[in-house]
Amino acid sequence: MAGIRLHVIAPLVLVAAGKCARDPSVYVRKCADSVLPKLHDLRLEENTVGIEEIIGILLNDSSPCVVGAAAAAFSSVCPNNLSLVGRNYKRLREVLPDVEEWGKIVLIGILLRYVVARHGLVKESIMFSLHGTWNHRSEKDCSDTNSALDDNGNNRSL
Repeated sequence: MAGIRLHVIAPLVLVAAGKCARDPSVYVRKCADSVLPKLHDLRLEENTVGIEEIIGILLNDSSPCVVGAAAAAFSSVCPNNLSLVGRNYKRLREVLPDVEEWGKIVLIGILLRYVVARHGLVKESIMFSLHGTWNHRSEKDCSDTNSALDDNGNNRSL
């Protein structure tokens, strides 16, 4: 039903996704994860709270398969709502090694953004040194309009 993408049936699909998120079958809960970005694409603001609530339920799931799909849904629906990650942070850390490969990549990115948002960057970290180097280079390059950086961060002439 979520593939139909009609505004009229979106509330019905949301109710069905909520029931599927609490289903005992792992595969049904994983399918509920795939429905949520489709519902979000309809841009119905009244459904946003319900979608985020279902994502919170699925991020707290015990199955790594469901958590990986929930991480993908989280990153496409509400990537800035880090309070959902904060409630389940310890659980997400524990389940990370068992999540499938693509879900693991998305989940690592989410956890990294959460930690940086909560604690900031440590001066000894690689990210801090790269960020500081990038700011220094960008200030230097803004003064010179004939130079730019390539993908590796090296100067190249225009």
